[in-house]
Amino acid sequence: MLGTAFVIPEGGGNAEGAAGCEEILDLGDFRAFTHILCATGTGTTLAGLINGAAKRGIGAEIWGISALKGAFSVEPEIRALLAEDRGNWGMFHDFHEGGFAKISPALIAGMNDFFDQTGIPTDRVYTGKLVLAFRKMCADGRFPPGSRPLLIHTGGLQGNASLPQGSLHF
Repeated sequence: MLGTAFVIPEGGGNAEGAAGCEEILDLGDFRAFTHILCATGTGTTLAGLINGAAKRGIGAEIWGISALKGAFSVEPEIRALLAEDRGNWGMFHDFHEGGFAKISPALIAGMNDFFDQTGIPTDRVYTGKLVLAFRKMCADGRFPPGSRPLLIHTGGLQGNASLPQGSLHF
């Protein structure tokens, strides 16, 4: 803390950033969900969701979808931000589409298809990869019958402005 301000580094990678992400779970009653998924970079949102779920009695598995290629070193950093490691979380590293901010035709097609079906825009760096991963996980049977997954959309839509005009349906 600096005076009355909190210094939160880019990506939110510290305890204050994780504490802020806990508040996402104050936006509704999320106890009915069996899985909560979010895109990850530094892992701070994931750590905040894990901590927030524990405080609010949410028993869901909490999964992070890494937007970075080979970002296995993020997991110890996430553990360092946890108040308690209940073992109900995991990171998935196979859905980065080539690495941070990398795009593929499958990613753009998936983003457009998701928007066409839901009216919800996603970004090419984080949430588009989250949705693509979720769909692949569903197709692979990763969720048991009766699962109620929740995807957390963390924004970032401004990054889509770097795509060629007309690439996206939104």
